[in-house]
Amino acid sequence: MKYCAFCGTELPDYAIFCSKCGKSLQAEQDNSRFEHTDNYDFSMKEYKENEKLSEKRSATNGKILGWIGIICSILGFLAGWYLSLAGLVLGIVGINIDKTGETARLNRAAIIISVISFIVEILLLVFLGKMGFSIFNQAVNSIPK
Repeated sequence: MKYCAFCGTELPDYAIFCSKCGKSLQAEQDNSRFEHTDNYDFSMKEYKENEKLSEKRSATNGKILGWIGIICSILGFLAGWYLSLAGLVLGIVGINIDKTGETARLNRAAIIISVISFIVEILLLVFLGKMGFSIFNQAVNSIPK
């Protein structure tokens, strides 16, 4: 097998023109623009294998970040707004890391849960803050003068 020097398409050995880009393979040999060797064939196969491996790794990393983001978001209800914020960041990074898009739903779920958790935490903080302030005022006003 040989490859087109212009677009990298794999071609049969008897090909004269590239079936994808239409360039003449004879002109390529005449101009010595690119020399087809066994090393080139090996490197193209190696490149494709590395690309597939990279996509699998990115999907795995996206899945891991998505699950950690969901866990942080759920714990954000109990522990505080900073875990909700961490879940949001992990969900966004998980979507950006995954090249295949396999974990987009998982990471979107982490983002949604973290936003809901963050809003609930803020509302609780505001509510408890007002309640704490009113209790403080009652305590101060009940002190005999």
